[in-house]
Amino acid sequence: MSKDLFGYCGLYCGGCRVYQATQAGKPEHYEDGSPMVCTGCRSQGPVAVWCDTQCSIKNCCREKGLENCLACAENPCEQMKGF
Repeated sequence: MSKDLFGYCGLYCGGCRVYQATQAGKPEHYEDGSPMVCTGCRSQGPVAVWCDTQCSIKNCCREKGLENCLACAENPCEQMKGF
């Protein structure tokens, strides 16, 4: 397992079906026909739309400059409790 594929929340991006389909070159598609592609939430490449724009955990870690929630003094916070 690549440590680069562990998300900010602690989930393993390598286990995600969108990530797996991207790696296999067979991305699934959104209702509008656009491809669902993801190279992992911490990657510099394309990231699934929800994970890239709406994940409050990812946004929080980035704002605090943290690798993941385990490095946060506030863990477990309300976001993680709800997760």
